[in-house]
Amino acid sequence: MIKFKTSKQQSEWESGNVDLRLVYIIQWMQRYLEMVYPNYNITITDVYRSQEEQDNIYLNSDDPELVKKYKKKPWKSVHQYWRGVDIRTTDMRGKMAYRISNLLAQIPYDENRPQKKTAIFHNVGTGQHCHIQVKP
Repeated sequence: MIKFKTSKQQSEWESGNVDLRLVYIIQWMQRYLEMVYPNYNITITDVYRSQEEQDNIYLNSDDPELVKKYKKKPWKSVHQYWRGVDIRTTDMRGKMAYRISNLLAQIPYDENRPQKKTAIFHNVGTGQHCHIQVKP
């Protein structure tokens, strides 16, 4: 079962706006984790993000370099286009977050930009989480 941080994320997830490729990846991820870690359910913490929410996250980051970089040229997020979700990792045991991020990163994001990944385990000031995205 997929859980949600709040009803906002659940509503966004169930809206029909999320890119179907992303839905399939998250559903596969949940099934995989249930096999490897019985009774574990992923929690989606972020789906859609407005420009205001994007600015709030990056301009208030604990990383001064990230804030400086973002101030120079605020960037759009895949969240603004329904092509990205964040998954809670604070409840993942051991190396579980790294393993699932690395596994999902094997799904090609863009053949022309191999440095871009489908899954990233990172912190942009909101805490460590697994960010999963699909290309337009």
